[in-house]
Amino acid sequence: MGVGPFRFVGMVSIPSATLAEKNPSAYQNALADLPRDIIGGCGTCYNCGHAITNVCIIENAQGDRYGVGTDCVLKTDDPCLGNKAKVAIAKLQRKQRFARATAKREAHRQKWLGSVSNEAGETNAQRIERERTEQEAAQKARKDAVWAKFGFLLPYLSGPEGGFCASIAAGIRNGQAPHGRALEICGEIYAKAHGRRGSKAYVEALNEFNNKTWEAA
Repeated sequence: MGVGPFRFVGMVSIPSATLAEKNPSAYQNALADLPRDIIGGCGTCYNCGHAITNVCIIENAQGDRYGVGTDCVLKTDDPCLGNKAKVAIAKLQRKQRFARATAKREAHRQKWLGSVSNEAGETNAQRIERERTEQEAAQKARKDAVWAKFGFLLPYLSGPEGGFCASIAAGIRNGQAPHGRALEICGEIYAKAHGRRGSKAYVEALNEFNNKTWEAA
């Protein structure tokens, strides 16, 4: 491979036929990412001629690049070259182990999703989707109920962001009903908007507020 010293440039992997079957687009992208500037060794070790999937790219003193396998790259007399290759190989092996473990977990997950979950004959995937839909419907119903009960308060709950009124207003919009002391304060705010404390208008407004919110309280 020419005159040394040699430099370890990096490592690439030739995509598998399995990837071509499962994801043709990803396979083509992986092929396109393979180096085009190596003289030989992309698929066959330039040193020993054996077929390889993981290609270690070596550059000689003239800048020519070659591809060799993970075994042949360790045969060099240059410890720095070999050590760098060992690091790259270890990283690649970790990545491959992670990919295999991820694929295995996903295969188990898909099998579980497709298995029957209950006496009704639902698969786990169908059951999860139904429960999600039911939960969303229940949340919407709670939100609508809170809005119907406390929506009349919103015009009276103006204030700086992060303040009490803004917080209560945001809660109502999100389906959270005011309760306890917060509800009492809301009643006072509503009543004060209709008259000074103790006035007939104030008392009437407070009674109106209590009537509207009694069940929710």
